[in-house]
Amino acid sequence: MNPYESEKLVAEYLLLHYGKPGEVCPWPFVPEGALDFPKRLVSEFPEFREQDSSGHALEVGCATGRTCLELSRNFSSVEGIDFSQAFIDAAKAVQSAEISNFNAPGEGDSSASFEITRDQTWKPDRVNFQAGDACSLPEFDKHFEVLVGANLICRLPEPDKFLARLPELVVPEGLLLVTSPYTWLDEFTPRKHWLGGYEENGRQVRTLDTLQKQLEDDFTLLRTKDMPFMIREHSRKFQWSVTEASLWRRKA
Repeated sequence: MNPYESEKLVAEYLLLHYGKPGEVCPWPFVPEGALDFPKRLVSEFPEFREQDSSGHALEVGCATGRTCLELSRNFSSVEGIDFSQAFIDAAKAVQSAEISNFNAPGEGDSSASFEITRDQTWKPDRVNFQAGDACSLPEFDKHFEVLVGANLICRLPEPDKFLARLPELVVPEGLLLVTSPYTWLDEFTPRKHWLGGYEENGRQVRTLDTLQKQLEDDFTLLRTKDMPFMIREHSRKFQWSVTEASLWRRKA
């Protein structure tokens, strides 16, 4: 079974996307800058706001939808795609205000209830969520001024297939944001399809170097940024990771 279809992971990602910082981690020693990651994917890249506001945005691997809703302020339409139907169902429930709270694990078998606070500046009617495969994306009737693939590539069985579609999806001068902690695991990606994290001919192969090699004909790397994020597993256990964000511009 795909772990991303489980109730446990849906709750974790709802909390990652919509939990208030003080609820996600109530202690003052929370790692600095680790919270509100899906929101920061938009707020920390002002280049997005420089794009044509009548244009379109796409997030592949949108999970429970927060980044898409953040993008909806600045674009006339936003497409959100995720392989997990459970994540898409949760994103749609938030979008339609069908749910206003959810339960997440507490201590042992206990759980705690968390409220979803809807931002009044979101434009949920501009967002379309659908289940889909990043390695076999559907045909779209539009191209995109912004495309986001957050913490996605190291969970794909064949990330090369995702990367190969990007040039035809992003408009000239459009922006591509790829983030990943580069957690390459055989259970998600067969080793022969890893983009980095191994040694070849006596040298370490880095994922960013492979991304540059595969994207350089069509995209220019603008900058990279280290972005911490934290996922709450239960009331006293957290995953703290640092993803590398790379921002690219489609060549004219």
